[in-house]
Amino acid sequence: MGGLSLGTAKFREHVRQNAGKYIEAKGAQRIYISRSKLPPMRGGLIGESILEELLAAEGYEMFHPQRHPAEEQIAQYKAAKDIIAVDCSPLHLVAYVGNHEQRVAILTRRSMAVAASMADQIATFTSADAFEVNTLVRDWVPRNANRAGRSSFGEIDFPRTYEMLKAKGMVDSETPWPALTKEQRQADLARIAETHKIEFRALNDTAPQDLAAEFDATIPTSS
Repeated sequence: MGGLSLGTAKFREHVRQNAGKYIEAKGAQRIYISRSKLPPMRGGLIGESILEELLAAEGYEMFHPQRHPAEEQIAQYKAAKDIIAVDCSPLHLVAYVGNHEQRVAILTRRSMAVAASMADQIATFTSADAFEVNTLVRDWVPRNANRAGRSSFGEIDFPRTYEMLKAKGMVDSETPWPALTKEQRQADLARIAETHKIEFRALNDTAPQDLAAEFDATIPTSS
């Protein structure tokens, strides 16, 4: 939506005065808006379960918006002080009901100008410290796709993600996050291929040239 997502000054003021007006803030202080329990053909991150474990150790609660009615989503987004998410539609609601005391980190999960736009929307509506964390290494897309999109999976650089979140005070541990291993990547790609019943391929590979071919040989073919 680009600049349209920012609305007009009059609309933003209307949202500030009315969105979630009668709903009390309730929920965890730190949340990660997860995509790990979405149905097939909804994209996400490679190794998201690993990211969830790392964030849980930092005191983050995994929040699955699709499992909560709108009122509970609003209550949680009003209550949270630190919010981490990939670029995803729930962040539009955060923009409408969030506040200026929040920090919102948006992890880039696809090679599209989406995360930065969402950060701008949140910052414009709420004056929160909303920012993009772009450590994307490559897109993994369905075999029949030729660009990143709704169903693609992003592979991120875990050590750099830690550094950027640490710099903003959104993680406290002094121990850097380890990089995703080849075995972890391969296992998650196999799981995703089975779940979605389609093979995934590397779209914008920045690793050694034989990596994509290596995974072509190891990801099971859908039946």
